[in-house]
Amino acid sequence: MDSPIKRPQSVPSKRKARAGYHNIQVSPLSPYPEQWQPHIFPSPIAAVPASAASTSHPNPAPFPQLPPDENTVHQPLSSHPPPPIQPANKSTHPGPLPTFHETPSSDLNSLLATFRSNIFLPSHLIHLQKTLLYRTKNHPLLTADEPATVKLGNEVHQLHPLDRTKDEPATRASIARVTQLMGETRDWRNLPEWLEGLRIAGRKVRGMQLEKMVRRAGEGGRGGVVMDCLRRVEGTGMGLWDLRVAREVFWCAVGRCVQGGWGKEEVERAGRWVEGVWELCADPRHTEKMTRESDPKRRAEVVGVMVLVHAARVVLHGEKEAADAVGKYAEMMLGLWDSKEVGFEEGDWNDANYKMLMWAPVWRGMALARNVVGETSPLGKQLGIKLSEELEPLMQSGQAVLSAHPPAEGRRRGLKMCEDLSQVTV
Repeated sequence: MDSPIKRPQSVPSKRKARAGYHNIQVSPLSPYPEQWQPHIFPSPIAAVPASAASTSHPNPAPFPQLPPDENTVHQPLSSHPPPPIQPANKSTHPGPLPTFHETPSSDLNSLLATFRSNIFLPSHLIHLQKTLLYRTKNHPLLTADEPATVKLGNEVHQLHPLDRTKDEPATRASIARVTQLMGETRDWRNLPEWLEGLRIAGRKVRGMQLEKMVRRAGEGGRGGVVMDCLRRVEGTGMGLWDLRVAREVFWCAVGRCVQGGWGKEEVERAGRWVEGVWELCADPRHTEKMTRESDPKRRAEVVGVMVLVHAARVVLHGEKEAADAVGKYAEMMLGLWDSKEVGFEEGDWNDANYKMLMWAPVWRGMALARNVVGETSPLGKQLGIKLSEELEPLMQSGQAVLSAHPPAEGRRRGLKMCEDLSQVTV
């Protein structure tokens, strides 16, 4: 009788053999080999026991040690050491968590705290640390008598079990809610840090959401926060390459003048504001994603805001030194003029609303600029033609359309902009 066929034992691959995977036994109480535990939390993000978080222990424990399992046999490692865990890189571990100021709204404070602990903190951790948070079988390690902690910057954070479906707030709804609460409280100090945290966590903020943030912050007189976001564009993602966002940024200056009654101090601040934004439009951090069509410096309606603010300085407050800027920007605006952009679709009140919002500052800026450069000068005559043939008809037809479609409360933004600017007397 033939002897039975013996099946050869499975032979580990050369890569696994070199790494010593076939010689490692994992305790059922721990998701990682005991020999590898010191590598779980590599520097610079070191895990320390909660009891030692306030001390300067030179070699903190990686995470709470569990009692040994008598039924588990740990075979000796092979002569090859296990593959080292790569240290954190800058893009994955960007440093300490964003810190938020206390606000008058308890709802806003709670929502920001939830984002910080449940979304921003995990985004700063390495992969093995994240498995402790999200894998159910690892949660006993986080709920032990001595919980696990991680140190980010100078702050120690305790790790808690997380469920992605229950513990992480929805991005889109949360952005709308945070924007609403910041607008209601007029407390926008946390906006730059919050946007940076969202970007690090991989939560996408759409252009229309940034556009609304800029508008609400501008209406609340917090243009300084908007400027801070623009200067920190690498972290906040608020870039002037988005034309609709750029328009809202420049309209912040117009709104500031209107809210201040076109007083000298407010107009001077608006002048410095628009010049600062104009310089940022040439910043490589903002221009890298720009196209010719989206470049604010190539848009007549944006240059028209520069004309309006500087012309107001000269006409309303006698700042003759701004006259050269008025002529420079007026000539630039006419060189970029495209009559096809001025009109709106007949009967479309939404399009009429936005076009009036776009062109009302240009309409009033032209009227003021003609008083600076002279109505009979070549530049003054060109401005007069655009004013009478294109912008005046646009304002009249737009007012008629928007008056026939009033909102439930207040006024349409385009109509309000037109009426507010019409109060500026020459």
